[in-house]
Amino acid sequence: MVSKFASITRFKKIKLDEAEANLQKAYKRLYKAQDELENSKRELEKLTPPSSGDMKSFLAQRGLVDAQFKLIEKNKNWVAYESNQINALKDELKKAYIEYEKFKYLEYEDIKRFLKAKKIKESKELDDIATISFNKQVKK
Repeated sequence: MVSKFASITRFKKIKLDEAEANLQKAYKRLYKAQDELENSKRELEKLTPPSSGDMKSFLAQRGLVDAQFKLIEKNKNWVAYESNQINALKDELKKAYIEYEKFKYLEYEDIKRFLKAKKIKESKELDDIATISFNKQVKK
């Protein structure tokens, strides 16, 4: 038996699957952003200030350190952005799941209603058959 809600339920299931896939992709992007942040922090730790030399090498080293700090800040912002994206996608997934469950329930109720009506109809038909059969026996 196919319910009138079957096509909508399938559509909502597809939307739910898409929301789950989007969330998984967002987690992968978050993990990549976190890895990049950790890598940039490790690179900063590797930079050591020169202990001797001219001012030019000191300024060049300072420029590298400043660039690394900017990269770390950029990666922190990237991690924060991806975290916000994940929270938004979680909300979207929750809504998609609720919609799917709602139409799944409506489909179930529709099928249940149909089966109940069918059972009542069959019961009435059996009663009619029994009545006809009884009347034939009484007439004999």
